Amino acid sequence: PSRARGVAVVGSAVLALQVWWLVPLFTSEAGGRSADLVVATANLRFGEGEAGAVVEMVRDDDVDLLALEELTPTAVRALREAGLDDLLPYYAVDAQPGVQGTGVWSRSPLTAEPVEGLTSRAWRVRTRGVTFVAAHPVAPGVRDPSLWQEEQDRLTRVLQRIEGPAVLLGDLNATRDHAAVRA
Repeated sequence: PSRARGVAVVGSAVLALQVWWLVPLFTSEAGGRSADLVVATANLRFGEGEAGAVVEMVRDDDVDLLALEELTPTAVRALREAGLDDLLPYYAVDAQPGVQGTGVWSRSPLTAEPVEGLTSRAWRVRTRGVTFVAAHPVAPGVRDPSLWQEEQDRLTRVLQRIEGPAVLLGDLNATRDHAAVRA
């Protein structure tokens, strides 16, 4: 009985810690206000993502800005045929075979410039008073995370040079548990 109580106390403490850690992911600072700008991102997994589903999400969720990673030339054609350009007519796209392509589509006019120094293509775009950086840094790797760390550091430097509101989005190959993301 006392051992079971000990296990229950430890289990309850671990559960409480997890709730405390995860609740911010499910609460909103908006206080019930509607969003001024709806942003979405998706990894198309070697360009094989369902173009129709992406366009449906943009339409159903009234997305204003969309970033797509692992964007291939074939995927761009499929997205255009599915009507993405009709919903989001402004874009910056660098489609590549494999995993290195990235594209950004917007409902509003945008200015765009590539972000150099990353393995995959990345964009810095500005629209509606906000700067967005769409990126897909390499995965950390099991044996040598040095390239991952270099790319995370590069993104941090890019963000530090932006004046005004900025949003980093994409497949960051990291979570908020990584110190580089928290920085």
